[in-house]
Amino acid sequence: MARKHKTARSKVRFRVNPGDAVFLLSLALLILVPLAFSGAVYTKYSLPKFVVLLVGASALLLLMAQRPALLSLKQGGANSDSRFRLVSVVGFYFLAVAVSTLFGVAPMVSLFGSHFNHMGLITRVCFFIFFVALSAGIGASERRLRATLWVIAATGCLVAAYAVAQSFGVEPFVRRSLYTFPTPGGAIVRVCASLGHADYLGNFLCYTTLLTAGLALTARRWLRVFAVAATGVSIIAIAFSGTRGAWVGMIAGITAFAFFGLKDGVARQILKRSPRVAVATVIASAVLLLSLFVTSPASRSVTQRVRELMSEGASSSGRNLLWRDSLKMVPSFALVGTGPEGIRKALLGFKSKELAKLNPLSNNESSHNSYLDALISHGVAGAVLYIAMIVLSLMLLIRARRQPKAEHWRVIITGLISSFIAVLVHNIFIYDQVATGLYFFAFLAITVAVSKLFSASSAGAEASQQQPAPAKVKAAGPKRESAPSWNPTSWSPISWSWSRWVRTLAALACLVTAIWYSAGLLESDAAYNDLFDSSHPVDFNRLASLGERVTGAPDPTRQYDFLFAHAIDTFVRNLPAASESAARSQGITVDVNAIRGEALKLAISHVEKSLARTLTPELNYSLLGSLELAAGDVNKLQDAASEAIRWDPNNYYARWLMAEAYLARGEKEQAEREAEMAFELRPLSQEVAATLARARGDKAAQ
Repeated sequence: MARKHKTARSKVRFRVNPGDAVFLLSLALLILVPLAFSGAVYTKYSLPKFVVLLVGASALLLLMAQRPALLSLKQGGANSDSRFRLVSVVGFYFLAVAVSTLFGVAPMVSLFGSHFNHMGLITRVCFFIFFVALSAGIGASERRLRATLWVIAATGCLVAAYAVAQSFGVEPFVRRSLYTFPTPGGAIVRVCASLGHADYLGNFLCYTTLLTAGLALTARRWLRVFAVAATGVSIIAIAFSGTRGAWVGMIAGITAFAFFGLKDGVARQILKRSPRVAVATVIASAVLLLSLFVTSPASRSVTQRVRELMSEGASSSGRNLLWRDSLKMVPSFALVGTGPEGIRKALLGFKSKELAKLNPLSNNESSHNSYLDALISHGVAGAVLYIAMIVLSLMLLIRARRQPKAEHWRVIITGLISSFIAVLVHNIFIYDQVATGLYFFAFLAITVAVSKLFSASSAGAEASQQQPAPAKVKAAGPKRESAPSWNPTSWSPISWSWSRWVRTLAALACLVTAIWYSAGLLESDAAYNDLFDSSHPVDFNRLASLGERVTGAPDPTRQYDFLFAHAIDTFVRNLPAASESAARSQGITVDVNAIRGEALKLAISHVEKSLARTLTPELNYSLLGSLELAAGDVNKLQDAASEAIRWDPNNYYARWLMAEAYLARGEKEQAEREAEMAFELRPLSQEVAATLARARGDKAAQ
């Protein structure tokens, strides 16, 4: 008997429940994606976030392949039809994104994403995997839902604390110049934390701030202190970001919070319960916020941005011009859209001269309006599905808010709704990046979980009222959660059928491919970052060696070929001055003409490789023309300038290149016409002014 007892006990093993693993990995992505950035790569903020998301989503896919039952999101309850409708709309939305990718203006880039945003179809598929995983991971568990919300609050607090530290000049990771901007009134600091830009920071904190405030009103003791502090720090970070759209969004969110709070009498109940604590908390928070604002050097930036908001209004940063030109695109792309990130290329043919004059050095990568982006990028069907996701989510949250009898859940759901409203208002002025796009679908997944939780509780309450009271049983109690238990011994073994083997191997292949692809991108981006090391200004062999690493990535879009060619162009421009400096300081003598010729030949070969699938044809052809001008090939210079003008008629640099081509051929009238157009687009350009003077026969210029 003792031997049997020992054998039975030896079978008890601690195993990881796939449902628990999916949930924990989803929470890890909620934390790591917004916080990920690295100074070791050139795209310091977007690429690390993309890599974390890609590998994490692939791992989630592998875990879910083990237990397909985890993907069952439709359960009974009062809201089951609406909840399933939301899940279906999300699925159809991603199908519309896939169709727009296939038939868009740059299918390969729309699939893999641009090197500066990484918001292609692959990223959006990762969002969908995450949405399903988080929805299934939370299930109908109140404990898991609460843990998810606190993870979001804690992540927002970390991001906000970093932003506030930046406002005081504390920056241990990147150069402060990355978020310092010149203005007519002097340089201003717009903190970005780990998001890469102040606008993205403001958009991200709109997701977390009011949700954290809702948690603060329902928490106890140290959790309440933390949540109150996190809310205050987040508000200060949004202010220091100088993101005026986020300010407007927060005003809308706070208004919604106040409306629901007054409707429920939450403030009155809190004051009635603990009036002294409530008043003391409000006073302490106000003093803290005011102190941080007054003492921070970034406060001047806030006041300047407020003045600009009051004076410019909706015309801020030329958005009214951009929206006007973007609306012209709708009839042409109403059916299937441009594809993810395709607006950057499609807008070239619709860009007005006024918009080109406003920012002659770059073109807009989006319409700076998430709703207009959805319409142009994914067509009418994609825009309708995008709006439907938002409307269904708000309906489910408002309906769930009415169901729970517990006061604290009404307050928390009010925080969710208010945060979502703040984001939706700010999205009028912004577009999604990796972190904010992930949090958008995190909110949709939380909406599904909230609806599932309170539908299950209301359905259980109705069933208990209809059934006779059960006989008393010792140690019996109500079952509160329908999610799997956290007990690791509750996991049952997996039966390995051939279909499960196929799913597992396919998911494993996706994970291995994601790791390989991510490693290649990181290697190329790190090598490109090393190209700008100023300690090797005349070392062409080093440049060529790094170029092999830069262009050796698994990059079907050939974007790194263009980047490397651009780096060579910079190298060639700096070579004469760098060689003189090296000769004086280090005694190094180089053959400038020989190096220049080899460098130009190498750059031209790489930029030509990038032309077939580029998202930025006007930049690629302009760079090719610049290189051909330096190489002295007039025919190829004219061909490249002509192609650049064909893609972007209002590109001042392409017009200048064409003027140079005409001058080289002795056709001064045509050169003068092109130079005048370039000068009109950018009158401050010295090179354009010099070319125009030469075309007019100015003796002083000659």
